Amino acid sequence: MRFRTGLMISSVASFAVAGTLVACGGSSTQSNDAGNPQHDSGTTKHDSGKSGDSGKTSHDAGKGDAGGSNDTGTGHDAAKQDTGVDAPYSVPYDAGLASDADLSVCKTGSEATCALLQQCNHPGLATDYGDGGTCISRSVISCLANLQAPGTAANAAHNAACATSEGSESCGSYLNLDPPDACAILTGAGATGTPCSHPAQCASGFCAVPPADNCGSCQTPPAKGASCTELDTCGPDLACYKGTCIAYGATVGASCSGTQPCGSGLACVLTGDSGAGTCQTAGSMPNAGCDVPATPASCNGDLGLYCVTKAGAANLHTCQPVATATAGGACGRVDGVETICTAASSCLKADGGSVCVARAADNAACNSVTGPQCMAPARCIGTPIDGGATGTCILPGSYSCR
Repeated sequence: MRFRTGLMISSVASFAVAGTLVACGGSSTQSNDAGNPQHDSGTTKHDSGKSGDSGKTSHDAGKGDAGGSNDTGTGHDAAKQDTGVDAPYSVPYDAGLASDADLSVCKTGSEATCALLQQCNHPGLATDYGDGGTCISRSVISCLANLQAPGTAANAAHNAACATSEGSESCGSYLNLDPPDACAILTGAGATGTPCSHPAQCASGFCAVPPADNCGSCQTPPAKGASCTELDTCGPDLACYKGTCIAYGATVGASCSGTQPCGSGLACVLTGDSGAGTCQTAGSMPNAGCDVPATPASCNGDLGLYCVTKAGAANLHTCQPVATATAGGACGRVDGVETICTAASSCLKADGGSVCVARAADNAACNSVTGPQCMAPARCIGTPIDGGATGTCILPGSYSCR
């Protein structure tokens, strides 16, 4: 039971959040615009699920340098917000075909995954789902669709084992697409070219789905450096960034640049004018220094922090809690203060800046560029990802690709 199966990363993201996450599979991706690239989603290399399209919610947690401060989480409590993981959940899904055992394991696994998301990236949970109860119910939908897909290798026992392993998983593992063995994607019988909607239907463990389509085909997983412009995920180990499948620089000292972001808890510190740098530990507590020669790294956005860089600010070059906004409110850097969207709304560019746009309901109109975007695991089907034509938010399990 996992969220992401390879993130899509926005070139304008900076507040390092892993967004759109979908238990039992999939990530989705979208970004708030703010400066440094982040990773996903969002969603992790585990499970055998499929992605939703609401996105890799990236927020801005740091300086807007070209190095792509990834600012992702260590799971501490800095500026932590209560997003209600213990809230009651309901499943807006016709579960009539699901057995009691499947419903039970999907609920247990979804609770584990959403608790991990709350611990490691609570701003992303608020942006993508609004609260923990919604995260759980949406993740159950994805899980059931994965278990019921024709020819899938996904099974309740595997999901239960993954959920157990999540109890001791680190945020670095979760956010850097490096899951426990118990959460590895299961492989099905589908040969190359076989229609699919979930990775576990494929012998390769990878279902290549175009960004605005319901269905794809079983293919060899993309390699590092491969193009992902026509895919909704790079598979279990890689993230899609600026149209290319990449792996995070996941250790202090790893190389980073505008095309190679850092991993969880790290920020890219540029050296000179070459555009290249190294990954350094991001600030993880309020008032920690940031973006100055003695403490050059940015702040950990998964912990709800950003680096104050507005000239004349009393707390200049320190990590401070982000501000929040709901649908209709301004987001991004607002008068120098990093402002993220909550209550299941995404930050999209608008005339004069950026604004929070509430996610569309299932089966409602959506737009992958101007919004509204869908809430995972629904995907915006029929929308050319580069043209922004209107589509419809479609849930997995409501169609069959075989």
